[in-house]
Amino acid sequence: MSSSSTVVPSSEVDNDRHHKAVYMAKLGFLYHRKRERFFDLLDKLTKSLTVLLGASLLAEHVKQYVPIVGVTVSAIGLLSLIFGYSDRKQKHKELAEAYAGLQSKIDSLGSKYDASNLNQWHSELQLLNAKEPPTLGTLVVLCQNEIAVSEGHINSVVRINPCKQLLANWHDFHTAT
Repeated sequence: MSSSSTVVPSSEVDNDRHHKAVYMAKLGFLYHRKRERFFDLLDKLTKSLTVLLGASLLAEHVKQYVPIVGVTVSAIGLLSLIFGYSDRKQKHKELAEAYAGLQSKIDSLGSKYDASNLNQWHSELQLLNAKEPPTLGTLVVLCQNEIAVSEGHINSVVRINPCKQLLANWHDFHTAT
């Protein structure tokens, strides 16, 4: 009885699983660092605007606009409370650190890993995936492109509309073109 499927040698399967673990750890780290920086920026901008507008209430020429400026200060502060920029930033920071820890474990063994190590790393990846908030597809593709360029795989880079690149942290476009 002949089989049409080809059996892949164990070492080749292990190499593929090792590459996948390395790649997913890099991708997770890069994605969550980008999200952390984005929410950090939003948090700082919100706080800066709140302080700036709040301080402007003390200026003599703003006295006639106190109600408008007051409402604006409240609205900006409310954005920070509703969207929880600092909480989101912290969540992405923790996930980026977890992915960096996994990268460190993988790198520490170099090429001296076995099936048990691979199983452990993939198990950790699954646990990290379970903790992940919904991802933004275009931002993921931007991260994949960055990894492809860093690894010299320029032909793997996916072209992304510049507008979608600018809005990658704001909206999930589901497509990268």
